Amino acid sequence: MGWFGPTYHKACKLQEKLYNTMLNPKTNDRVLAQLATAWERLEERKRVMRMKPKPKDIDVSKPTRPKGNAPIITFREPTA
Repeated sequence: MGWFGPTYHKACKLQEKLYNTMLNPKTNDRVLAQLATAWERLEERKRVMRMKPKPKDIDVSKPTRPKGNAPIITFREPTA
């Protein structure tokens, strides 16, 4: 991992604290939900700090296979 600055490292430390709080058995469900939201927002902030673009949406309208006949696969019994 490269050097992203002190703000990025503070975000990583905060994420470590969030993780440890999530693992605490005394943490109730409401707090767990809030921690999960904070985790997701922190991941987004870290992505922006790394200058990584958002993943592109998948275009489901385009076919993934080229049009045409599918290859015919035959099965032969092994001869022993």
